[in-house]
Order: sequence, then C-alpha cells, then structure tokens
Amino acid sequence: MNQMLRQPLTDSDIRRRTQIFTILDEIGEDLDLTETQFDRARQSYGAVGDWLSGSTDPLLVSVLVYLQGSSALGTAVKPIGRREFDVDLICFCAGIASGISPATLKAAVGNRLKEHATYVRLLEEKKRCWRLNYAGDFHLDLSPTIANPVCGNRGELVPDRALKEWHPTNPRAYKTLFDERAALRPTFVGKFIAMQRDEATVEPFPV
Repeated sequence: MNQMLRQPLTDSDIRRRTQIFTILDEIGEDLDLTETQFDRARQSYGAVGDWLSGSTDPLLVSVLVYLQGSSALGTAVKPIGRREFDVDLICFCAGIASGISPATLKAAVGNRLKEHATYVRLLEEKKRCWRLNYAGDFHLDLSPTIANPVCGNRGELVPDRALKEWHPTNPRAYKTLFDERAALRPTFVGKFIAMQRDEATVEPFPV
C-alpha cells in the first residue's frame, strides 16, 4: 500500500533521469553497427544470397536466404572483447524432405560457397553452419534449414551440433512476434510524470 504513495518528481529528479537516459542512449549507439558496417553487411548478405540461389545443385534450387537472430531484430551489438559483429543467416531449402541428413545438406551449402573465388578464402566450417569471416568487421554464419512438416506456422528444422538430427526452429515467426511486441507503446508514463509534477501523490487506478 505504501508503494502507491510517492513524492512528486522535482525538476532535479527529471534532469537526473534525462541524463541517465542520455548516457544509456550513447552506450547503445557505441554498441550498434556503424553505417559502414551496416552497408557492408547488407551488401555481403545480398551477394551471398544471390550466389546460393544461383546453384544448380538439386538440393539448392529453391533456397531462401534470410536474416535471423539479433541482426533480423535490429538488436545486434558488438561482442565482448572484439569488434566483429555476428550476422546470422538462414539458408532455407524448400522442397527438401526431412529424410535428408543434416550433414548432406550442410555439405551442399559448403560446396556451393567453395565454388566462389572470394568465399572460399573467407570460409570457415563450424559444427552446424558455415562462417564467412570479414576480418575485423563482421562475420556471416549461415545455417541450412528445411521445412518442419509438423508445424503449421512456417516452422523449420535446423541441424543439431552433431549433424545427426534435425531440431525445430522458427526464426520468421519469432521475428513477427517480436515486431508486434516492439510496436507497442506505453501511454501512461508521460501522463503519470505530468501528474506528479502537479503534485499528485497517488497513482491512478490501473485501467
């Protein structure tokens, strides 16, 4: 009950909070991609997608390359201890049955990347994905996926770390849900602060 009664915000309180928000905003900008990094990542992403979609391999004739994770959500930050950003990509191979082994599909994606004169020099094999290292700037992690036949919400299957099994995943549905939540805007904060400045001492009953 006591928590419902608060002292009104003074001008000093508001200035202090504004300073804190400004500092947090500056920290966020420092952790964010620079314009140059963003442009390079965007161009590299487009080029890799075009290269994979141009394959004549039957396993790759209907691929969809898209961003997943923090890069897709707009929340990418610099990793601790290094300046490189992680840019996670999905290589969704439509029309491929779940009977295919994860190792086979991953190898097909890797072989296509090795056919490119530049990518073969940047390529690094990880346990369940392929990494293209753009030294000192960012790297692209590319994971192969196939459709999840038991998911009606555009779900996919991604290789496990041992490349023996498929695990369910759904980056596109997650991004849709994230965007819906991120679009929500609180409407009570500004009104409440204004009321406090007018020496209101009791929070309004929640609607």
